[in-house]
Amino acid sequence: MDVNAGRDTTRTLLLLDPYPRNNPYRMTASERRSIWFPKLSLPVIAAYTPPDWDVQLVDEAVQEIDFDHPCDLVGISVMTCYAPRAYELATEFRKRGKTVVLGGVHPTYCPEEALQYCDTIVCGEAEDLWPQAIADFEAGRMKRIYRMEQFPALDDYRAARIQLLSPDSYMTRHCTFTTRGCHFDCEFCSVSPFNGKTTRRRPVPEVIEEIKNVKEWIRAELVERMATGTLREAMTIAAKVWVGLEEGSIVAFVDDLHNSHRAYCRELWQAMKSLNIKWGCQSTLFLGDDPEMVKLAADSGCISVFVGMESISDNSLAETNKGFNQVRKFEDQIKMFHDHGIMVNPGMVFGFDNDDEAVFESTLNFLIRNRVELAYFNVLTPLPGTALYDRYTREGRIFDRDWAKYDGKHVVFRPKRMTPEQLQEGFFWVNHE
Repeated sequence: MDVNAGRDTTRTLLLLDPYPRNNPYRMTASERRSIWFPKLSLPVIAAYTPPDWDVQLVDEAVQEIDFDHPCDLVGISVMTCYAPRAYELATEFRKRGKTVVLGGVHPTYCPEEALQYCDTIVCGEAEDLWPQAIADFEAGRMKRIYRMEQFPALDDYRAARIQLLSPDSYMTRHCTFTTRGCHFDCEFCSVSPFNGKTTRRRPVPEVIEEIKNVKEWIRAELVERMATGTLREAMTIAAKVWVGLEEGSIVAFVDDLHNSHRAYCRELWQAMKSLNIKWGCQSTLFLGDDPEMVKLAADSGCISVFVGMESISDNSLAETNKGFNQVRKFEDQIKMFHDHGIMVNPGMVFGFDNDDEAVFESTLNFLIRNRVELAYFNVLTPLPGTALYDRYTREGRIFDRDWAKYDGKHVVFRPKRMTPEQLQEGFFWVNHE
C-alpha cells in the first residue's frame, strides 16, 4: 500500500537527538554556549534526505520535543547512555501512529533490543543506507533492518545541514569533519569497531569549500538577526563579529582522530590559513612531538585540542592498548602546544585495572602542574561493541546494565584495585576539585 495515497506529497521527517531530562550533569544554557557543540549525525542524515522532504531537527539537550508535532517519519540517533530516553521517545511517537527509525552505535550493537521499541533500525554509517530507507518508506515496504555493507566513500560528501540546529544554543554550530575511522584500537573505544580501523579522508578542496560556505551563511544569518532583533542582540552580535568570535569563525572538527595523516593535515592546514577562522579538534598528544606541524596548526587558527591522554600510568595505557601514549613525554608535549598558544584539553579515564585510590589525586596534581586549561574526567565504561565490554562480560565484572549509567559518570563494573564505591567517590571528588 502506498502510504502517500490521497495526500500532500510534501512529507516531514522529524530528527531527534535524545537527552535525559533528569541528567544530573545537564549544563546550563550559558555553560553550553561556552563549551558545547552539537553532534553531527542528524545534520548529516538531513543532508542525505531527499530534497522534497521537509526536515526538522530537535536536540533535546537544548530544545523541547513536541510529541504532537505533525510528521510522517521520526528518526532518532542513539548513543548507549541515551538509549533509555530514545526508547521512551520512540514509544511515545509510535503511540501516535508514527513510524520510528533508530540508528547509531547502540542499535548497531544491540539490534534485538532496539527493535523492541521501533519499526526500523539502521546499523552502521548511514549515508548509503538512508536514501534507500526513505524510498522504501515512500513505497510502503520499509525493512526492519538496514545494515551497512561497506563504509561510505567520503568523496563528493554532502555538507551536513547544520542550519537546522538551534541558534544561540552552542559555542558554535559550525561543525564538520575531515576523516572517519581510527587505525588505533583502544580497548574501551567504539570508534574503530563502528567506523573502521583504517582512516578515510575527505578531499581537502571539498572541506575548504564547505567551511567557506558555512561561514558565509552564518554571517548572513547574523546580519539578518542584527537587523531584525533587539538593540541588545544587535550590539552583542556586532561585538562578536568585531573581535572575530562570531559563530561562523569558530570551527569544531569532530573527527575522532583529526591528525591521523601528516601529509593530509599539512595540505589541509596550509589551505585553512586564508580562511581567518579559529578551530579545535581531537588529536593525539604525540602531535606535540612535531614542532613544525604544531606551528602550522597554530598558524591556520588552531586554538584548542582535545587529546585522549586517558592515564598518567604506562601500565594502564598498555592495558587499554594505548601504548603509543608515552607518559614520560606528556609534559614536553603539553608545553609544545602551550608555546604555540593552543589549549590542551585532555580526556582522563579512571578505573583501569592498575588504578587504585591514589590515581585521582596524582592525576589532578599532574594536570595542575602542567597548567592544563580544561580536562574531561570519565569513569571507564564498557560500551557494547567494544573489546572492553566483551572482556568484562567474559570475566563477569559488569553488575549494572542500566544503559543510562553508561555515560562515563557512573561505575557499572567491578574494578580490580578498589571497590565500585571508591571509584565512584574518587570520580566525584576529582570533578569537584
